[in-house]
Order: sequence, then C-alpha cells, then structure tokens
Amino acid sequence: MATSRFGPWDVVPDAAEAARWFAPALRAAPWGVVRALVPERYPCSARLLHPAYRERPEGRRTVRWQEIAERSNRVFHPSVQFPNLVGLRLQQYENGIDDDDGRSASWTDPPAQGTLPPELVGPVVDVLRGCTDTPDDCFFALWSGWAATREPDITDGAHLRLPDRNYFVFRGSIDTTGHSVFGWAFQTMNLWWPADRRWFLATDIDLESTYLGIDEDGMRALTDHGSPEVLPAAPDQGVTTASDTLNPAP
Repeated sequence: MATSRFGPWDVVPDAAEAARWFAPALRAAPWGVVRALVPERYPCSARLLHPAYRERPEGRRTVRWQEIAERSNRVFHPSVQFPNLVGLRLQQYENGIDDDDGRSASWTDPPAQGTLPPELVGPVVDVLRGCTDTPDDCFFALWSGWAATREPDITDGAHLRLPDRNYFVFRGSIDTTGHSVFGWAFQTMNLWWPADRRWFLATDIDLESTYLGIDEDGMRALTDHGSPEVLPAAPDQGVTTASDTLNPAP
C-alpha cells in the first residue's frame, strides 16, 4: 500500500477487491433507501442524527432533533428529515438561521452534511471499537468528488464505483477516524468498515444522518450511550425528504 498525504491512512490500490463483499448488494438496491447505503446483512440498522447547533453568548451548543420537534410541534419518528422538521428547504437554512427568526427558537445552524460531526466521532468509535476484533485494521472510503482527491497520489488508486457515487479506499486503525481528511473543515471518511466486517458505517455526502449496520449488542451500546441521537432504521426505509410522510414538506 502506498502512503498517502491524507494523514494516517494508506491508499488501497485494489478498491474493488476490498469492497467485493458489499458492493454488489449496494448496487442492486434502489437509490434512496437504507440498504443502498449499508449492506443488508446486519441484525440491526441504526440511524445517527447529526445535531443542529445553537449559537449562544456562552458558546455553541448542540441541539438534538427531538428537542427541535418538541419546540416546533413536529413529529419525531424514524424517518424524520431535517427540512421537514423545521419547515425550511436546504437553500433556506444551509448557511444558518437568524436567531431572531421565530422558527429557529431552538437552533441557529443546521446539521453537518456528508460528514460525521466531530462531537459524535468519539462516542461512535467507543462503541465500534468494542464491536470488532480488528480495530487496528479498518477500511475507509472517501467520495472522489472532493477537489482535494484530484492529486496524483490519490488518483493513482483504484476507484470504488457505487450508484451515483465513486470513492477512493484507504486503510488504517479505527483511531484514525478522529483525524479530519481536510485541513480547512472537519471531514470524516464517508464509509467505514473493519477487516472482520462486523459493522458498516455510511455517511452519504448529501445526508444529515449517518447509517450503521451492526449487531444487537452494538445497537444496544449505541442507544445506551446517550450520544449520538440514535433511531432504528429498516433496510427499505427512505433516506430523503420524501420519506418523511408525517411532517409536511417544506
């Protein structure tokens, strides 16, 4: 494996081989459902909600989706989507909301898209480390559309081609997940899985949630941890705003 300038990770030259065990299942799934992101082979699927934020004089704090639902009289349920929850389209809130806006009584900045937020990395890794026998040997995939992936040391690596998404594959310890891929903004790898395949984590570039396939013990540990905000997910559950049928579309 060639050493990459992407911090502590090594480039995996044969991405197709590394992903052979799950890629066909993801390619066969219809886009827009959980099993298009996480292979349908795990006893449990979890949805990790990326927190919103509230700027306050004493500092920035995270805001859970359930709190927003309670403040806005919307329904908090497994398929809830943030735009439906707050009644605003992405273009209306992606740069933050004026704190004087009545709709933003509990939040001012939206959840991060396409990356597991730094506040969640530690708690998630604490659980995942205990759910694999190979914590020092994990695979990671990064969406190839980021501008920084166009450098020669990365483009020489083999592409992992999935529906509507191409990735480069890397290898390293689970502890590398605390490092940002880029220097100008915190960005995690988009896909994670250990060599023993005991779990699979996916943060799609367009979503404000991370999806995780895991066993019952891992699901229980995530739920008991208290952070992140966890909801159960089903393989055919939708992941787009259209799947939130209990809250009106913005």
